Amino acid sequence: MRRIPLWAKRPEQYCHKIIRGFFLCKELHGQVLLYELEELCSREEVPELYVSTFRSNYAQMKIDGAKTYGKVFEDDGKVVSIWSEVEEILMEYKSHFCD
Repeated sequence: MRRIPLWAKRPEQYCHKIIRGFFLCKELHGQVLLYELEELCSREEVPELYVSTFRSNYAQMKIDGAKTYGKVFEDDGKVVSIWSEVEEILMEYKSHFCD
């Protein structure tokens, strides 16, 4: 939870870009499919969303541990959702991730 405010202010960071991609997918489709999020964040022609190492960075955002980025997402292999423990603070900072 303490990292979300930092990521919100650093649009060049991969965590920021993945969260931004999540909100964009959610806005466009009503839900976030993992393959769509990965595809969106893998497009070099969209630098504000491009994450060259999407899979490893996204994986770090699904684990709650001392040596990880911190858990932000959950998925069932198909649909991605915000982890309930961080949803309130992430929504508080949503405007920083969205235009």
